Amino acid sequence: MFQFKRILELVVFTWLFVWFVYKLIARKPLMPLSSVKPSFRDWYEPRLKVVDTILKLIVGPVIAICAWTYVLPFTLDIPDMITGNYQYVEGTVLSKQYDSRYANRLIKVEDEDTGETVTISCDYNKANKGDYIKIKYLKHTKEGVVVEHKKK
Repeated sequence: MFQFKRILELVVFTWLFVWFVYKLIARKPLMPLSSVKPSFRDWYEPRLKVVDTILKLIVGPVIAICAWTYVLPFTLDIPDMITGNYQYVEGTVLSKQYDSRYANRLIKVEDEDTGETVTISCDYNKANKGDYIKIKYLKHTKEGVVVEHKKK
């Protein structure tokens, strides 16, 4: 399930990026005159270039940030998803928090092998502090699923 959400994000953000680059290269406005309501057209037409430049200066960085934070990590995880080469962490749950990005839980686990603390986003709300848990996750996006859970 977590792969479907990430694939959908990849498709949407890639489409937005391609659309924006197309508009830049073709020198077309982001909001063409034909898409403006007739009552607003009298104001918009003489200011088209200024408004379009401002829109591009606002939308461009937003798309770049989305590409950097969502598309790039997921793209780096695609080979691991295809080959099934997931990372595993097992150990004691240190804490869990709500992840507002995906409506998931951020579970912080202390790895019993290495002793390092790993925070994974997963759709699982039954783990409590002190429980033993085993999670398989993607290396770059840090999103995973619970494989094993034992109450303390």
